[in-house]
Amino acid sequence: MASQNNLKTKKSLKLKVVDTTPPEIYLSGINVTDRIVDYNIRTNDSFSEPTLSVKDNSGESLKAVKSGQINMQRVGEYKLVYTATDSSKNKSTYTINVVVRAR
Repeated sequence: MASQNNLKTKKSLKLKVVDTTPPEIYLSGINVTDRIVDYNIRTNDSFSEPTLSVKDNSGESLKAVKSGQINMQRVGEYKLVYTATDSSKNKSTYTINVVVRAR
């Protein structure tokens, strides 16, 4: 409330809160947000997908969505990217580069 010349006036303010904090991706309790990990494996070996959890300041329940795949029977370089996106479109990634080599 403000006063000027003994007149009182009220002003309302509208605040818009903008979330600019990206989610955090965790692997076994360790923050791996925006990390890139390299693996070398042999054809026909096994590769275990990581179990990731995501935390966000919004309190939303989020999951990391995987893109990419690995062909364990074929020599080559593969990339798995796990992406977590909150409702404010803030994004985080965890990347696994896998090189499959011949036995």
